[in-house]
Amino acid sequence: MAAQTWTLDVAGLVYIDVTGKAHTITTNETFKLTFTDTGDGGTFQGLEGGGEVECSDGFSFLPECDGRFKFDSSVDLSASINNGELCFVEDGFNRHVWSVISLTMANADGTGANNITTMTLESKVHGRQVIWTNINTV
Repeated sequence: MAAQTWTLDVAGLVYIDVTGKAHTITTNETFKLTFTDTGDGGTFQGLEGGGEVECSDGFSFLPECDGRFKFDSSVDLSASINNGELCFVEDGFNRHVWSVISLTMANADGTGANNITTMTLESKVHGRQVIWTNINTV
């Protein structure tokens, strides 16, 4: 198991909080997940002290470290569909669980610039989706 840093460096990426309000993520925010290589891909989970993501309006969120929330990547440049959950803690106290609807990675068991080509998350609270693209991983 290794730590992997995700950098949200694309201007205009959006996060929708548990109340349904949209927030624009400040460019170049990072958070860390643990990654366990399984051969053709791997398993991601929140990492203790994994970093807080700030938004332009002062809202913030960070990955939940509870071992129940995890998701998988699969073969390079192939979408992993409905493959788990990710939980974020919002403004220090609200837990918001997201289903990982789709995840496509250039290198499913590695790192690199724009390695996450696209990731679609769907809120388990209000059903709205966010789509993140071109996320750097190291």
